[in-house]
Amino acid sequence: MGVHYDATFEEEWPYPTDDELATDYDAHVGQETFLFGTVVSVDDETARIRVDADAGTYTLRVRSFDATVDPGGTVQLLGVVRPDGVLVADRVVVVESSEGSRLYKYGVSALGAGLVLVAFFRHWRIDTERLAFEVRDG
Repeated sequence: MGVHYDATFEEEWPYPTDDELATDYDAHVGQETFLFGTVVSVDDETARIRVDADAGTYTLRVRSFDATVDPGGTVQLLGVVRPDGVLVADRVVVVESSEGSRLYKYGVSALGAGLVLVAFFRHWRIDTERLAFEVRDG
């Protein structure tokens, strides 16, 4: 699946990517795009977001922004590219509402992974001679 995705991504992805917008923004004016960005500021129905692309970081002004999110939060945007770094959003989805939610997400994930490891090694042990796992006695 990974090889197929990599081989067909450019042909099948219908939107300009964040890298294409970073390198040649004006060529995509009028097209619909799908982006992830970090919220810099929100003012009424307009937000400024930072997009981190491989080709560089840039800021967009997003109109029709209807999400509740703090600066530092991450959003997913579907919208139309307009001149002068403006994106008119058709849909805004909050991925992480604030910077703190990212820490919470990783903290809970680490705790869950730790509990799985503890449960696993309670019933299994490593046989270093054969380099294999084996069931613990008793």
